[in-house]
Amino acid sequence: MVESDVVVGRAGDLLLGEARGGEWVLGSVGARRLAREFGTPLYVMDEDRMRANCRTYVTALQKHYPHTQAIFASKALCCMATCRLAHEEGMWIDVVSAGEIYTALRAGVPAAALRDSVDLVGDWHLRKRGFWKEVNRGVLPGLPWRASFGRATGPAPGLGADTEAVLRDVLGLAPQQIAALRASGALG
Repeated sequence: MVESDVVVGRAGDLLLGEARGGEWVLGSVGARRLAREFGTPLYVMDEDRMRANCRTYVTALQKHYPHTQAIFASKALCCMATCRLAHEEGMWIDVVSAGEIYTALRAGVPAAALRDSVDLVGDWHLRKRGFWKEVNRGVLPGLPWRASFGRATGPAPGLGADTEAVLRDVLGLAPQQIAALRASGALG
């Protein structure tokens, strides 16, 4: 049981949920009702709250760094709804894999608003500020923290090495759908 009218989660001005009448409430819907209707475990997102959080972040970033662009890390929750919502609220979408690109494009996000690590490595602003650390034959971002264990390095998977598994296991595409994508040249 939670205390009535107490904020359950808050990150700065970003309200994550609240308790009302001894129950956790998200988007004016109580957790008990959600559990009865949809079962548990259940992943619930409050669209109004997500939009407000995106606007708060975009507004604060523009206020303090007017020549920057807020970018949503799609790896946080890469589904069409979150990509569409973040873009509608003025954010670009950070994509890494073919699956993330596919999802963002299907959500209606224009390709020009997608960014990947190659774009970030080439960004003049990040280079000028010394954000990237040269390592072997590539670069890694500067760490915003210090740790006694240092940084682990090693080769990343090759381009497209996990495409088949992502399309099959994550996106649930059938072998004939994957073959059609490959034949169309969409997979490179």
